[in-house]
Amino acid sequence: MFRTTEAARLREALIRRGFLSVQEEDGRWTVDGATAEEVGAAAAVSGIPLLELTELRTTLEEAYLALTTDEAQFAAVSSPTAHQEA
Repeated sequence: MFRTTEAARLREALIRRGFLSVQEEDGRWTVDGATAEEVGAAAAVSGIPLLELTELRTTLEEAYLALTTDEAQFAAVSSPTAHQEA
């Protein structure tokens, strides 16, 4: 993820290297498949200043939840007999 004052130029530099970048709602850009080092190198070679450069890593738990989020909804269902008094 990166922020720069010259997003269009960095986006073009990344495209030349085979990476696509997408602007997020908060103004930062994400680049799928590129490491922070690769984004930084593309910026350096082109003389583009970076205001922020962060490598996002997904935890195993986050990956699992992303994969299974729409699979099933679990809910506790109470039995009508469980709450009856004797």
